[in-house]
Amino acid sequence: MERVERDNSFTFLRLIFALSVVVAHSFALGRFGLDPLQRASHGQTDLGSLGVICFFIVSGYLITASALRLPIRRFAFNRCARILPGFIAVQLLTVFVLVPAVIQWTYPGVAEYWDCFVLEPDSAVSYLTRNAFLFIEQYKISFVFTKNPGNVAVNGSLWSLGPEAFCYLCLALLALCHGLRHRFASVLVFAAVYAAHVFATANPAAFMKLLLPLGEGQVQMLNSPIVRSAFLGFAAGMVFFQFRERVKWNGWLFGGALLGLCGTLFLKGFSYTWPFFLPYIVFALAFNLPFKRMERWGDFSYGIYIYAFPIQQCLALPGLFPQGLPGLGVGLFITFSILLSCLAGVASWYLIEAPVLRWARSRDRSTVPKPNGAAEALVS
Repeated sequence: MERVERDNSFTFLRLIFALSVVVAHSFALGRFGLDPLQRASHGQTDLGSLGVICFFIVSGYLITASALRLPIRRFAFNRCARILPGFIAVQLLTVFVLVPAVIQWTYPGVAEYWDCFVLEPDSAVSYLTRNAFLFIEQYKISFVFTKNPGNVAVNGSLWSLGPEAFCYLCLALLALCHGLRHRFASVLVFAAVYAAHVFATANPAAFMKLLLPLGEGQVQMLNSPIVRSAFLGFAAGMVFFQFRERVKWNGWLFGGALLGLCGTLFLKGFSYTWPFFLPYIVFALAFNLPFKRMERWGDFSYGIYIYAFPIQQCLALPGLFPQGLPGLGVGLFITFSILLSCLAGVASWYLIEAPVLRWARSRDRSTVPKPNGAAEALVS
């Protein structure tokens, strides 16, 4: 599986992963029941969770490459340049554009923007301050979206940014300790996270007791199966990068991994087996799919991911259509969600993310040549 870094379809796969999250949230926010994968897997996982795990697998691979190549200060600067501008933009647009528009639509002549801007609980100001450092502590803003059928969260997708930033921090600390120079350190990290994941899955009550000294916030985060899976996916990506020259592409291995994943997915045991099957499938697709030039157009996945949830909440507003858009069926709800989310992702890339990344690269004259376009945004 050894390839030059630009010879991959990571940009395409990230787009697919983002869209899988949009589809999963369509079922939840429109109250259409369980999504197809959730029904088929008997509740073991869903399209959104699987998409997020795959995101973290790819991120672990690419960010490890960046941590090994760059000085630590440059690594931290690049990570901030990649994740913060889009996050800040979506938060500001949410509070100063989306919220007043929703209030005017939902409560015309009854409530005003000021009512939810500073008045507690769950004011718009506290939404900005409590979520300022990527770890999302407040999902609701006053009475916004309280009439929606599925969820009152303004942007439920942002939960993953905190764990992602935590993974960056741990990787930076490992680099500072020269742990990344020893490839088996990534195996130890993966083994430790996997052991914790297995223990928590098999004995959730005992795992919670172990977490109690950490504090309420950490307990809630680490007790969440999807958060633990995100950490585990990132660790798996680290291992694959460190041993990338030894991993060989083989159709039989791919078929076996796919069969093993599907077997546990549709029967039982998915939580225990996906860390061994799913990463190989993801990287086999990344280095063999014929979509290696998509980075020329840009990487829209991050923008799609962070804007889709509030867009879907707006589509679910009562009165938007005679019975609300969900009343027209899941197919139309998914179609509108994908179209509008893709438009937001493209706008976010060209207006915010790409300009910031170009500025960040212009400040870096000391590193080795890097791939062009969106691939550079992923690796750097």
